Amino acid sequence: MHKADIFLIFCLFYLGGIFFASFFVINYVYSAVIFLILGLSIIGLQWKKFLAIFGFSFLFFSFGIFLFGFNLSRVFNAPILDFNNSEVILIGRVVRDSDGFSKKKIIVNVLSVNGREENWGKVLISGDKYSVVEEGDSVEVFGILKKPENFSNFDYRGYLAKENISAVLNYPDIKVIKRDDLNIFLSIINGVKTKISDSITTDFMVGQAQVVQAMILGESEKMSPDFKEELSRSGISHAIAISGSHFILIASFLFTFFLFLGFWKKQSLVFVLLLIFCYMFLISFPASSVRAGIMIGFVYLARIVDRQAQSWRLLIIAAFLMCLQNPLVLKHDLGFQLSFLAVSGLIFLAPLINSFLVKIFKGKMNYLSELFAITLAAQIFVLPVLFSISQSFSFFSILANMLIIPIMPICLGLGFIYCFLFFIPFVHSFIAFLLYPFIFILIFIAKIFSAMPFMYFSFPTWLVFIFYIGIGIFIYKKRRKYSL
Repeated sequence: MHKADIFLIFCLFYLGGIFFASFFVINYVYSAVIFLILGLSIIGLQWKKFLAIFGFSFLFFSFGIFLFGFNLSRVFNAPILDFNNSEVILIGRVVRDSDGFSKKKIIVNVLSVNGREENWGKVLISGDKYSVVEEGDSVEVFGILKKPENFSNFDYRGYLAKENISAVLNYPDIKVIKRDDLNIFLSIINGVKTKISDSITTDFMVGQAQVVQAMILGESEKMSPDFKEELSRSGISHAIAISGSHFILIASFLFTFFLFLGFWKKQSLVFVLLLIFCYMFLISFPASSVRAGIMIGFVYLARIVDRQAQSWRLLIIAAFLMCLQNPLVLKHDLGFQLSFLAVSGLIFLAPLINSFLVKIFKGKMNYLSELFAITLAAQIFVLPVLFSISQSFSFFSILANMLIIPIMPICLGLGFIYCFLFFIPFVHSFIAFLLYPFIFILIFIAKIFSAMPFMYFSFPTWLVFIFYIGIGIFIYKKRRKYSL
C-alpha cells in the first residue's frame, strides 16, 4: 500500500472519530481510551504492515474523539462562566462585528474580567444597531453575563463553541478605550466593500439591493425579518447565505466565462483561483468562505496539474486539516458541512449528470450543460442536510429549489463580476441591468412558495444517512459502469 493511501486512511479515521464523538459519544474520555487501547492492542498482537496500519488508524480515531470532547468541554466549562448571571466589567478587543437589521453583533476577545487579567476566551455581545464599535477596537463592557441557552432543536451552545464563544451579553454598556488605526489594509478592504454595497443600493431597487448584498457580500443582516421568513418558508434560504455552494457556482460560472472568451483550460482555472482569493479578501475572510475556498482551491489545483482523479483525496485532506485546527466544525459549522457536500457533488455526481446531458444535447451547449450539472449536483448533495436542520421538508420547497437551479449561477456570476467592475462608469449599471430580471425571479419564487399552504413531512437525521449511503452506492455503480 502506498504511503499516500496510508495517510488518507489515517485522515478518514480521524474524521470518523470526530463524527462518532459528535453523534454517539456521551463520555469522550472513556470512549477515547477504549479505542486507544484497542489500537495499541492490535499493533501489539503481531507486527505486520496491515495490522499496524489498522492499529494506528484506531489511534487516529481515538485522537479525533478526544480532541472533539476536549475542545467542547473547554468552552462549555470556561472560567468566565463562573460569572454567569452576574454583572461584570469586561475589557477586551473586538475581533468581529456585523450590523444586523435591528441590532449589532460583536465578538470580543476578553482580556480582563472585573480587573482579573488572563485569557478568558470570547463573548458574543448583542448591542445597539447604531453602535460605533468596529473590528479591532479595544473596549470596556459593563453588563450581565449569561451562559448561552439552546432553543428549539438548535444546539446554540455548540454553534457558539466552534468560535470559542463561552458567554453572551445582551445590550450592555460599551465604551471604546482605543481605536485600532494600525490595520490600514483591513480599513482599505472594508472601505472598498462599503463602496460596492453603496453602489448596489444605488443600482437596484429596494428589496433587490438587500438580496444582492446578502448573496455577494454576505450582508444578510440587511434583509428584513419578513423576507428572511419568506426565504425560510419557501426552503431557499441557502440560496442567499454565502457557503460552499456559492463558491462552487461562482467558480464554475467564471470558468465557463473564461473558456467562452477563448482562454485555455489551465489559464481559466488559474484566473478563477486568483479571483476567488481576491473575493475572500473582499468579504473579510469569514470562516465559511475560507473553508469553502480551501476545498475548491484543492480541487482546482488538482485540475491544473492534470490530477483530476485525485480531487477526492485532496478534499479529504482539506477536511482533515480544517478539523485538526478546529474539530467542532464537523458538527457545529453548517458552512463547513455545506462546503464539503457541495464540493463532493462537484467531484462525484456532476460528471454523471453532465455525461447524461451531453448525450441528450448531442455534444451541443457543452459549457451550459456542465454549468447546469454542477449546480444540480451541488443542490442534490446539500438539500438533505438543510432539510434535516429544519427537521421537516415539503414537496413545494423541493420544487422551489429546482426552479432556482438555472438562475443561481447567473445571479452569483454576474454579482461577482459587478464587485470587480463597480468602479467603471456605466459598466456597473449595465451589469445590474442584466442581473435585475434574475434577482426579480428569485424574489418572486420566494414570495410565491412562502405563501403556499405547505404540507410538511418529517426529515429525521437517520434519513439523511440513508440518503447519502444510497447516493454513494448509485455513484459507485455508475462510475464503474462508465469508468468516470
